[in-house]
Amino acid sequence: MKPTTGWTIVLLLFMAGIGGGIAVSGLMGPAPATNPSQPFRPPEALLNLQDSLAAVAEVSKPSVVHITTKYETFRSSPRFYEIPEQTGIGSGVIVSAKDGTILTNHHVVKDAREIFVMLHDGRVHRAGVVGSDPESDVAVIRLASPPSGLVEARMGDSDKLRVGDFVLAVGSPFGLHHTVTFGIVSAKGRKARLVTYEDYIQTTADIHPGNSGGPLVNLFGQVVGINAAMVVDPADSTAKEKRSTGISFAIPINLVKWVMQQIIRDGGVRRGFVGIGVGDFQEATARDLGFQSMAHLMQELGLAEPRGAMITQVYAGYPAEKANLVIGDVVTHFNGEAIKDSAELILRVGQTRPGETVKLRILRAGRTEQEVVLAVAEKPLDRAYLKPSRR
Repeated sequence: MKPTTGWTIVLLLFMAGIGGGIAVSGLMGPAPATNPSQPFRPPEALLNLQDSLAAVAEVSKPSVVHITTKYETFRSSPRFYEIPEQTGIGSGVIVSAKDGTILTNHHVVKDAREIFVMLHDGRVHRAGVVGSDPESDVAVIRLASPPSGLVEARMGDSDKLRVGDFVLAVGSPFGLHHTVTFGIVSAKGRKARLVTYEDYIQTTADIHPGNSGGPLVNLFGQVVGINAAMVVDPADSTAKEKRSTGISFAIPINLVKWVMQQIIRDGGVRRGFVGIGVGDFQEATARDLGFQSMAHLMQELGLAEPRGAMITQVYAGYPAEKANLVIGDVVTHFNGEAIKDSAELILRVGQTRPGETVKLRILRAGRTEQEVVLAVAEKPLDRAYLKPSRR
C-alpha cells in the first residue's frame, strides 16, 4: 500500500479506523425556550430523519454477517520450525438467501484456511470461497449448508449516488456485531492506488477494524458500496493503533456486481486489455520522453491542463501495437467519453468484454489527433507474458 498525498490508506480487515458524522444543527431552527415545566419536542424534520435512519438500520442489519477467518503463518528459526494459527475478522453481506452467497473483500478471506460466518441471530456456519479478485478487492463466499431464515440485501445503484447523500455503514468493528454508523458521501471516483481497478466512494460514515466487506447503504436501505479501506494519520502508519481521520472508502456496488456476476458464472474475472501501460502526467515521464519539462510536453500536445491517460508502454502482439500507438500518446476519450486520468482508462478498458470493439481518441506530440478502432483482447493473468513492442 502506497502513501497518497501525505496520508496512508489501509484496508479494513481489522486494520481500520474512521471518524465521521454530520451536523444536524441546521434542522433545529431557533434555540428552544428553556422552560422546565414544558416538555421539549424536537422539530418534526429532525424526528423524521431519526425515524428514517432507525428504519434503514433495522432493515439492513439482518443481511449483514460477521466473518472470522483462520489461516496459518510460517515462521522458522535455527532451532525449530512452527506454523502458528492466526485469525482475522471482517464483515459481509448476504446477496442470495437461496444458496447462502455472501459478498465481502478479497483481503478478508485471502489465504484463509477456514471461514466462519455468524448470522444476525447468532448462528455460526462454515463457508467456502467461490472466487476472489485481488485486482478489485472483491470476494464471493458461500455457506457450506445454507440454513433457513437468511435475509438477502437490497442492491442499489451506485451511479445514482450524489455527493452529500446520507449513508450508513454496517459491520463488525472490533468484533462488535451489527454496529451502524452514519455519514455522507464526501466524494466519488476516488483513486487510492490500492488495487488495479478502483473507483472508490469516499464517505464520513465511521468505520473501524472489522468493517471490511460490510455494506454501505443509502436511505432506501439499498447497498451502494462495500466498505474496503481507510486513511490514517501518517504518524500512525506503522503503529498498531490507528487514529481516525474521518475518511473512508467503499467499492461502488455497480463495480462489485460486475465482478460478482463473473465470479459466480465463470469462477473468475475476464477483463479487457488493449496492450498498453498508462500513467498520469509527471515531470519524470516528460523527461523520459525527451521533453525539457512537463510544461513543454503539454505545449506540444496542445493541452491547457493535464487530462487523459499517457501511454507509457506498448506491448507486442496486442491491439495497440497493431494500431500503431506509441509511448507518449495520450488517450483523451474512450468510446466518445472524456477520460480524466489513467485509473479511469484502466477501469473502462478492464470492464470491456474481450472481443468487443472500442474507439480511442489519441493525442500525439505535434498536436496531431486521431481516432483508432480496436478489438479488445483479454488481459493475461500473468504479466510475465507481456513483452514490450520493438517499435
